Amino acid sequence: MTADSPVRPPGDLDLSRVEVAQLWWFSDGAIMNPDTRERLRRSWGLCDRHTWAYFVVECELRWQPLGTATLYQDLLERMVRSWPHPWTPPASRRHIFAGHPWCPTCDYAEMAAGAAWFDEEQRKANLRQRSNAFVAGCQAEWQSLMCPWCVPTGPGIPCRQHLASGAAAPDHTVRDALAGLRKPLTRCIRSMTHDGPPPSPEANAALVATLGWFAGWQPALALAPDAWSAPATRGGGES
Repeated sequence: MTADSPVRPPGDLDLSRVEVAQLWWFSDGAIMNPDTRERLRRSWGLCDRHTWAYFVVECELRWQPLGTATLYQDLLERMVRSWPHPWTPPASRRHIFAGHPWCPTCDYAEMAAGAAWFDEEQRKANLRQRSNAFVAGCQAEWQSLMCPWCVPTGPGIPCRQHLASGAAAPDHTVRDALAGLRKPLTRCIRSMTHDGPPPSPEANAALVATLGWFAGWQPALALAPDAWSAPATRGGGES
C-alpha cells in the first residue's frame, strides 16, 4: 500500500488526495444529485471509513460539517421510521440494517489516477484540527452511546454494523435512543446556519453519535483518543 493509497482501514483517517478531492466535490453539490441521494438512502450512507472522512473534510475545508449532518439526519429519520418489527425474522433484520452497500468515494478512488492539485487540501484535512476539536469538545455527551461491540465495556447501544452482524439488543432501547438524537441533531444543523442558535456540546454530540451508530465508533476514538480505551474485537450473537 502506498502512502497515497485510497484503500485504508476504517479507523485510519489519514486521507489520500483522491479521497479528499472526491469528498470536496461531493460536498460541493454531487450529494444533492437525486440518484446519488437515493442510492445513499439504500446503503445507509457512505462506507464506514468515508462517512467519517466526509465529516473530517467538511470540518477542515468547509469549516463545519453541514453536509454530513444533513445527509445523516435524513438517514436517521428514515431508520427510525423503517425500524423492523419485533417479529421480523433475524435474517431480514440483518438485511434491513445492512442495506445495499455502496460508496461513491470508494468507486471514485478505484478509477481515479490521482489528484495532485489537492496537495494542500490533503495536508489540511490530515491535520484534523477542527474535526478533533469538534469530537473531543463533546465527548462527555456522546460517550454514553458508544457501541459495546466497538468499544470495550461501551455503555451504549449496538451500532448498525453490529446489528447487521447479528448483535442482540432490545428493539425499543435502540430505536428510542436513535429517536432521542433527532431533536439535538436538528439543533446541530441549525447552529451551522446564519440565523441559528450557537453550537452546544449536546447538539454536536448528536452528530457524533449518529455517525458512530451508522458507521462504527473507531474513528471517533481516533479523533478523541482520550475518550475511552482502544477498540476491542468482539463478535455479535444472533438476534
